[in-house]
Parts: sequence; structure tokens; C-alpha cells
Amino acid sequence: MAKMMPARPGPPRCHHKENRDESGLQQALRENQRLILAVIAQGLLVASVEYVQFLTDYPGTVSNPEF
Repeated sequence: MAKMMPARPGPPRCHHKENRDESGLQQALRENQRLILAVIAQGLLVASVEYVQFLTDYPGTVSNPEF
């Protein structure tokens, strides 16, 4: 019967080059960057919807400011 091999010491090995080269800090920064970009995109979407709602509620105010 074959003996069980002990686990290798240290962090788990990864075969993907980009994951192997990145430290934990770099991975955290990359995840935070994705979250920040998602929040910015969501904010832009909300702002554009609010602007369209403003244009439909008050027509002519943007094209004719003296209205």
C-alpha cells in the first residue's frame, strides 16, 4: 500500500503564471480596483438616469435656460 505524501510546506502552488507572480497585496489591490471601477460605473449609470428623468420632468430647461 502506498504511503500518503505529506503536504508541501508554504503557500499552495499555482500553475497560472499571473497568479504565481502576484503577491497577496497585489491581488488585494487588483480586487479593490475592480470594486472601485464598478462603483464608478454604477454612479455614472445612476447619474445618467437622473439626468434623463430631469429632462423629461422639465423639458426645455437645458436647451433654453431662460425658460
